[in-house]
Amino acid sequence: MPRWSGYGEIQHSLGGGWGLLAGVRRTEYSNTTATRGNLTLERYFRNFRLAYTFSNGQSPEVGASSGHGGQFGYYYGERNFINFNLSGGEELESIGPGRVLRTDVFTVGLNGRHWFRPEWALTYGFGWTRQGDLYTRRGLLIGLRHLF
Repeated sequence: MPRWSGYGEIQHSLGGGWGLLAGVRRTEYSNTTATRGNLTLERYFRNFRLAYTFSNGQSPEVGASSGHGGQFGYYYGERNFINFNLSGGEELESIGPGRVLRTDVFTVGLNGRHWFRPEWALTYGFGWTRQGDLYTRRGLLIGLRHLF
């Protein structure tokens, strides 16, 4: 578990529905620190959003890793959306002094929110993640959101 973690992000509109986002996260653990940066290029057109993200992480004990992600979103109504995402990359983990476990990670997900009354919304999500030969995880989320 981290002792603390912080994230900052800046966004800039490039005009014509294009946007650029850059962010950095710094996390401190009891035995190491990790820094991860990301850069996202996005495009809004009609009721859709298409985005690509590149991320790169560094830790003195485990080295560097990178990842790529894509998102395709459909926005309908004033506050409703459905979003599909696909991502892949490497995950590094220290498993002892001088030993690093490097695995390929691949994730597919679908999530959304649908307001069915002015103060009530249904939220949902499904995800599938494969982390090398270690494991495959599937998850389903269904929830209610209330606006006070």
